[in-house]
Amino acid sequence: MAIANFTVRANDFVTVSENGDFILRNHPYKYAGPYFWYGAILGSKGEGGDRQRLAEELDSLQAIGIDNLRILAGGDGNRSIPSHIEPTLQTEPGVYNQDILEGLDYLIAELEKRDMRAVIYLNNAWEWSGGYGTYLEWTGHGEAPLPLRDGYKNYMKYKWLNRINNDKLIIFFNGWGMDEAVVNHLDTEDYDVVMFYDYNNLETDFILKNYKEKYLIAWSMGVMIASKFDFGVKSATAVNGTLKPIDTEFGIHPKIYDLTIRGFNEKGREKFIQNMFSEPQEISITRDLENQKSELSAIKEYTANESFRYTKVFISDNDKIIPTKSQCAFWEIEPNLKSGHCPFSLFKKWSELL
Repeated sequence: MAIANFTVRANDFVTVSENGDFILRNHPYKYAGPYFWYGAILGSKGEGGDRQRLAEELDSLQAIGIDNLRILAGGDGNRSIPSHIEPTLQTEPGVYNQDILEGLDYLIAELEKRDMRAVIYLNNAWEWSGGYGTYLEWTGHGEAPLPLRDGYKNYMKYKWLNRINNDKLIIFFNGWGMDEAVVNHLDTEDYDVVMFYDYNNLETDFILKNYKEKYLIAWSMGVMIASKFDFGVKSATAVNGTLKPIDTEFGIHPKIYDLTIRGFNEKGREKFIQNMFSEPQEISITRDLENQKSELSAIKEYTANESFRYTKVFISDNDKIIPTKSQCAFWEIEPNLKSGHCPFSLFKKWSELL
C-alpha cells in the first residue's frame, strides 16, 4: 500500500469523550458533511480516476464550509453486477485493487491539505458497494440477493411526494393502475406525503418514522387495500371506493371486472382513463400496461379488513368506475362531490381531503 507523504498528529484525530461528545484538539467538535463515497476512485490513477475533478470538488465543498466527508474505503465483489459500483477495491477475498488503495491515500493527503476530515467506512448493508451479502457469499452462504433483480418487484411500491421531516404525515393509497399524475397539483403545505401504489403484491419494506400526526387518504381500490394496514392514523378518508370494490351490490360487478381483465389492452386503458373523469382531461399515466393488467388480477384476490373504520367519505355523483349507487349503498350516505371517479381536480391541497 502506497503511503502519502504527510504527517498526522495524534490530536488531529477526532475522539469521543466520556459523555459521548466528539472532541478535536481538546475542543467540542461538530460538523456537517456529505456522502463522498467515490473519493478513493477519483483519487486513483486507474479506471475512474480524475484527480483534477477531485481537487475541484474538495475546493467547492471547503468553500461552503464543509470540512468532514463520509468516504467508502472501497467496494467489494465481482464486476458487472447490476447497480454495483466499479471499479471495486476487493474483487475476491484477499485480492485488492492497488489503484484504489493508492487513490484512498491520495484523497486523505488532499483532505489534509485543506484541514478537512473523513469518516472512512469499510462496508455496509447495501449491495451496490458489495455489502455484507458479498462476504456471506464468499464464506459459502449462497448467492447474495440483489434487490434490483430479486426484491423490489416483490414489494408494493411507494413514493414520497413530499419529504422534508415535517411532524405530520399523509399516507395516500392510490387507485388501481395509477401513479402520482392524478395528485401532483395538490399543495403539501406542512405535511410529508407518501403514496402507495401498484398492488401486485402487498408486502412492503416501508419503515414509518415517528410522526406526531398521521392521516390516511385512500382512493378507489386503495380504499380496500389501505384497510389491511395499521399505521395508527388520526383520521382516514375514503374517496370513491368501498371495502368491497368488486361486488354485485357495493362495487364493480364481478362479471364486468372479469371482462375488463380479459379484454385489457391499450385501447381499454385509454377508455378507462376517459371514464375516470366527468369531463375530458389531459393526463399521462406512466405505468406499464402488463403491470397494470397483472395488478387487476391481483386485486381480485384481496379482501378488506372489514373492521377498519373510515372517518370521512367522499362520493362523486357521476362515478363510472365504481358506480355511485354502489358506494352510496355501502356507506349509507348520499353523493357529496360533483365529479367523476377521479375528483382531485376539485381540490387545491391535501389538507382539504382530511
